[in-house]
Amino acid sequence: MDRTPSVSQNPILELVKVSFHDFEADFRSLELRKAGRKIRLRGKPFQLLQFLVAHPGEVVDRDQLRRVLWPTDTFVDFNANLKSAVSKLRRTLGDSPDSPTFIETIPGVGYRFVARVQWAAANEPEPLSTRSPERISALPAESSRRSPLFRRRLLWTAAVALVAAVAFSSVFASRALRSAAAGGVHRRPVFLVLPFSNLSGDKSQDYMSDGMTDEMITLLGRQYADRAQVIARTSAMRYKSSQRSLPEISKELGGVDFFLEGSVRRQEGKLAINAQLFRASDGVTMWAGTYEGNSGELLGIQRDVADHVLLSVATGMAPESARNRAGAPHPLPVAYEAYLRARFEESKRTRAASAKTIELYQSSIASDPSYAPAHAGLSYAYLLSVGWQFTPPLETYASAEAAARRALELDPNLSDAHIAMAVVEHEYHWNWQEAEKHFLRALELDPNSSSAHKSYGEYLMHAGRLSEAEAQMQYARDLDPVSLVMNTMVGFVYLHANDVNRAKAECQHVIAMDASYAPAHYFLACAHMREGKLNEAVREYATAKTLGDNPAMVEPSLAMAKFRLGDKVGGRRMMEQLDAQAKNSYVPSYGMAMIWLGMGEREKALRWLEKASREHESPMLFMKVDHALDGVMDDPRFAAIYNRVGFPTSN
Repeated sequence: MDRTPSVSQNPILELVKVSFHDFEADFRSLELRKAGRKIRLRGKPFQLLQFLVAHPGEVVDRDQLRRVLWPTDTFVDFNANLKSAVSKLRRTLGDSPDSPTFIETIPGVGYRFVARVQWAAANEPEPLSTRSPERISALPAESSRRSPLFRRRLLWTAAVALVAAVAFSSVFASRALRSAAAGGVHRRPVFLVLPFSNLSGDKSQDYMSDGMTDEMITLLGRQYADRAQVIARTSAMRYKSSQRSLPEISKELGGVDFFLEGSVRRQEGKLAINAQLFRASDGVTMWAGTYEGNSGELLGIQRDVADHVLLSVATGMAPESARNRAGAPHPLPVAYEAYLRARFEESKRTRAASAKTIELYQSSIASDPSYAPAHAGLSYAYLLSVGWQFTPPLETYASAEAAARRALELDPNLSDAHIAMAVVEHEYHWNWQEAEKHFLRALELDPNSSSAHKSYGEYLMHAGRLSEAEAQMQYARDLDPVSLVMNTMVGFVYLHANDVNRAKAECQHVIAMDASYAPAHYFLACAHMREGKLNEAVREYATAKTLGDNPAMVEPSLAMAKFRLGDKVGGRRMMEQLDAQAKNSYVPSYGMAMIWLGMGEREKALRWLEKASREHESPMLFMKVDHALDGVMDDPRFAAIYNRVGFPTSN
């Protein structure tokens, strides 16, 4: 069934007026004004404007526009009529397709409204607290037969659900569909789950409190899907033990409406959880609750919160995928504990932590082979290992694929499993069409997944669809605003779009956030190389090598920079060391090709590039946008390697 809403539909409230630049559109009177003067705009161009401004900063594809503007029982020349409507709207707004102020064309995909917008609502939605109490108390019939402990948990979760529902409803009217200067995400109410505190007196139990934070972010993100934004884990965890005030945190994240914070205490098998919900505007505590039980019930508590938020808030607020996920089977407690430990290690992004993460996911699976998230986590851990070039690609990709396929067999609606499978198809099999299917399915299942948007953005970047890649990366950053990874990846897209100044600015912004983050220094060095600033490039490459956990990933670029700077002795010495190292351990072949290419050795460069192709190294995917390869693009052997990767034709 087609679920695309018409331009006049909104399940929460009716939108009346929107202003952008010196224009104001009134969708009740169907009028457009410029500086107070009425401008004639009717029919499809006006409907097109209404739909575009309802999705500011978002790419609206042609299929969406077809369904909205021309119903299935209407037969028209779609392409000609859409082109005419866009052209008329642009003329009315005084816009240019070549240098757009309002409507940007995304070639082969659709359009994006790029101007800043402000909305006014017709009416406030009915507060959930005034609705029939039967909806709040409509729990499954068998709940009345469960233990007093379980009923206390239901009271706790129902309280969270009710308060969150009231909070969500009240803020939605004031923030709904407002300006989205950073990709459109902030037009939705924003929730931040602050890191739960570990009150156990044992730092080794941090994985339990962090796991509580992580799971609540994931579950709430799935529940509210595209109705609200839940700040992603990486940004949330930056406020662990932070002394910043709520207004300071809200400002840093670009605006937060509600904070959920709490604590976890685990002692002698017993678990105590305290939680509080704050309103960001004035810091008022809107709700506080406590739960005590057995530590093996942690995931059950989290799922119960999600289940009863779903029952208490109008069911239509959550997508079908989230409703399906709410009833997913619980793993054995020992398996879930290993899973939480794995997630804790995974966030460290070091070689030792990578190996430990894989080991813990395997332990979780051994304890409960039917736990799909552990299989998906294992697949992603393998992919991170090969992405950071800790392990050889061929065998690691094969392991990642096996784990992803098993996760999908166990749970076809698990977004993380589709992300992992998409990356396998993209990086390992070079199956671009199948990869995109999995990326889009992952985003459909969990629109609040910053990792899904980031990974899809990387795919689009490799495909040469740079405008779309930028949109996805910006969206990922909006979901995870202070993530070092997300901010760096925005700069990475700019670099490959040859927008060197913006790439440098993003990398410098990340370094200002955390000067020890090696990838930001690495990509800043790449930007300096693009400008021909070789001294600066050598300095930043050397810094990245010192800070990083895999020197072999940086050394080829550092050697090439030294050689171009005139330090041929130093560059050749590094190259010889890497060449010797490659005989006994894994050294990225693509990097070796770059060194030889920088030294003008085309034959050796092509031999290493061929080797990288056979090994399916992930940097091969940059061939379409890597300017360092300009010197061999006219060679038939390069063309053969390039065609083997099967890059799609970009528009």
